[in-house]
Amino acid sequence: MKLSHKVLVANLVTVNLLAVMAGTLSFFFARSILQDVVGKNQLSIAVQTMAQVDQTLYERSLDIQAMTGEDFLQSLLRQERRSSAGDIKRIRELALVTGPWDVLRIVDQKGRIVLTTDDKELGMPVSREPHRLVGFEKAMEGRGYHSDLVIPDDTKIPTIMYAIPVRDKRNPKQPIIGVVLGNLSWRVIEEILEEMPVHRSAHAILVNREGVVIAVNRQDKSWVGLDLKEKTFIQDALAGHTQSIVAPEGKSLLGERALLSYLPQKGHRSYQPNEWSLVLETPADVTLIPASKTALKLVLVFGFALLLTGGIVMQFASRLVIRPIALMTKTVLSIRAGNLSEQVPVLSRDEIGELATSFNAMTTQIREGQEELEKKVADRTSELKRSQEHLRQAQKMEALGRLTGGIAHDFNNLLGIMIGYCELSLQDLKDDDPLRGNLKEIKEAGERATRLTRQLLAFSRKQILQPQVLNMNHVLSRIDQMLRRLIGEDINLITLLDPRLGQVKADLGQMEQVILNLALNARDAMPHGGKLTLETNNVNVVAENINLVGPVEPNQRPEVQASPYVMLSVSDTGKGMDAETMGHIFEPFFTTKGKGTGLGLSTVYGIVKQSGGHVSVYSEPGQGTGFKVYLPHVKAAAEPLPTKTPVSASLEGHETVLVVEDEEPLRALICRILREKGHAILEALSGQEALRVSDSHEGPIALLVTDVIMPGMSGRETAEKLALKRPGIKVLYLSGYTENVISHQGVLEAGIHFLQKPFASEALARKVREVIES
Repeated sequence: MKLSHKVLVANLVTVNLLAVMAGTLSFFFARSILQDVVGKNQLSIAVQTMAQVDQTLYERSLDIQAMTGEDFLQSLLRQERRSSAGDIKRIRELALVTGPWDVLRIVDQKGRIVLTTDDKELGMPVSREPHRLVGFEKAMEGRGYHSDLVIPDDTKIPTIMYAIPVRDKRNPKQPIIGVVLGNLSWRVIEEILEEMPVHRSAHAILVNREGVVIAVNRQDKSWVGLDLKEKTFIQDALAGHTQSIVAPEGKSLLGERALLSYLPQKGHRSYQPNEWSLVLETPADVTLIPASKTALKLVLVFGFALLLTGGIVMQFASRLVIRPIALMTKTVLSIRAGNLSEQVPVLSRDEIGELATSFNAMTTQIREGQEELEKKVADRTSELKRSQEHLRQAQKMEALGRLTGGIAHDFNNLLGIMIGYCELSLQDLKDDDPLRGNLKEIKEAGERATRLTRQLLAFSRKQILQPQVLNMNHVLSRIDQMLRRLIGEDINLITLLDPRLGQVKADLGQMEQVILNLALNARDAMPHGGKLTLETNNVNVVAENINLVGPVEPNQRPEVQASPYVMLSVSDTGKGMDAETMGHIFEPFFTTKGKGTGLGLSTVYGIVKQSGGHVSVYSEPGQGTGFKVYLPHVKAAAEPLPTKTPVSASLEGHETVLVVEDEEPLRALICRILREKGHAILEALSGQEALRVSDSHEGPIALLVTDVIMPGMSGRETAEKLALKRPGIKVLYLSGYTENVISHQGVLEAGIHFLQKPFASEALARKVREVIES
């Protein structure tokens, strides 16, 4: 047996013993960690479910609170008139829109029902049902109230009753003039439990403050009504504790070993809290046993890796003794096989060392001759490779453009939901709430994702432009001070503006973005200061005069016609670029700075191309860089640049707004924002439903707020059909990507009001106010 083989056997025995010892300890440690993770995950599901229950109750309280300001309801309670068929229809519409409400009742200050969705109760006293009388009395004291689970004697339908006081809008200091009573279907709570993302064998129950089961997550309702207050974990939950435990047999809900999570209700406190508790139990064979098996697998993998790594390390250490002889043999055999890059290590100055030196000299001469031959072949094929690279770049950029446009609509909807609810949550939290920091981080991440999406849309030429006739000299003068602040005092900014410069037709904001991106790129190329020159000229160019680089598209050069252009030049004295780098600078996510998204120059490329222009660049290492933007000259007078207008102090309004959005969470967010600004809201999930809602609404509708891209009927078609029935209605389009529904080749049509998704809450409210008052 060779020496190396003997050493290997000894090493394997030692490493095996160590692996067994480490694996045993690791198994118990890994199992404990995995079970803890499973428990936290189950508790997280329970927390999310209870938060959803609480949020649902809170939103219903907001809905019924908003009803108290309805004019027809106010006039009835002020006893200015008696209820009519129209009032009954209106209260039923409110029950349908804000529901699900089993029954809505309007009670005057004497306790008589003056309006209800159930005609049989009209004129009856509220004291016929004890729970209604309790809610009425609390509301008349000036407090909102909602009950625990009750079963009315008349309907026998489990429900939660809301009681909200109604104050006179015209004279708020007067006593309460009535109460709105609403019966919310208990099915709303049961559906939340039934839809919990848990294993089918998991059991979830909701208990009240007496420890009695009031809801379960299964179709079998036999648990409802059971008294579980003797259970230890029920007592802990009722005492306000939140925990996940491993319950042994006989101590769980189902009597078997299981993972048990429980928590009390913690959420909105708009009215008297219900003080419910949620208990979630999953059998051990679903949670704990798989965790143990997973821990065992991890330990086996870890043990194998330890065995392999330890063996390699120990074998390497032992081979230091026989390394010189083995290494020389291996190298000589490799050279004999034709691997001329190998060198025989010269480990001594004896005869073997001299032999190794001779071998190295011979292989070096042969290798140099081979490298020279390979260089000649590479030079002859370089032109073909460049052509192939241009083709691959063109195909890659086209595919990226299609992908970006395809995902922008849904992605911007998701970002809008995330940012909007973060803003609303921040408004609800106190300044010292520990969750504020988390929400701010989420909101800032969403805003960064928004900027990234818009940069990708700019590159793929699928953004919405609002072009106007511009003079680029005026644009440069407008942002001169901003540029000087951005580039810093160590960079000398020089502007050479042609006083006879012609006009171009482009989007003002996008042109400012082009200038800023090029200036920032130049600043980063001059970390120790330098000179930045901005120049404008009228030029006539042809394809041969423009050094087009980057993602050149098929047949692009012949498109550069001999015609007048307005040229903007941005040049710096920075470190410059080589030809390889220039071939990639307009590609998305390509950067030489080691930071940033790499979308600055690709955004410039997309904006200029969508505006009908071209970009050229010239650079050499150490000699600086010059970008030239060519925009078609137009024969028209430049339009005045917009100036900043004073911000309105209030964005409140009381008009009726119809909101059409097929993305339900985003629609709910928009409606909530506008309701908080005082607007009466009608909502629909499609164009067809919007037309039906409009037909059933008797009053005026001031504004239609609609998504552009929707299944079945687009926002444009919805607006056109609605305008035939309601002439003069204003329209605000919302979208992250319009697919030319309200634009042509990305240019917004005249007279269209548009808000880019995602948007901030204040931006939506301000745009709604602007469109209504236009």
